[in-house]
Amino acid sequence: MAPRTQSHFSLFIIDIDNFKDYNDGYGHLAGDKIITLQASMLKDIFSRETDVVARYGGEEFVAACLTSGSEDADYLAKRIIDNWAYQKAPHGKGKGNSYVSSSVGYITTKAENVSSIESLLSKADKALYKAKAEGRNRSVKHAY
Repeated sequence: MAPRTQSHFSLFIIDIDNFKDYNDGYGHLAGDKIITLQASMLKDIFSRETDVVARYGGEEFVAACLTSGSEDADYLAKRIIDNWAYQKAPHGKGKGNSYVSSSVGYITTKAENVSSIESLLSKADKALYKAKAEGRNRSVKHAY
């Protein structure tokens, strides 16, 4: 991975795919374990002191970090998707795929251009919905 510098800011919204079907099919305790696993994976990926990971509601998380640019952010988004593929946590309930996956929407901009976190959240959220509309288990970057 290319070393991250403080020239760009990236914001990610991560959503566990078809989580309601998983939670309904396997029960709330199993659902809580999947949410905990997602949190643990994100903390491993976004592990620098300046990185921030937070639960955003339900099965959604946000991650914010300083990056060296778009390629660095693309790599981090890919790691999120790849980590679920590696886990091979069974799903198969409702509309879920065979294994648990997540979708990621994100945006990267020069750090000095960040004027509103709400605006960045909105753009990352639109990218997340595009990832879900395109079939889930993928990441989409908002074109800035």
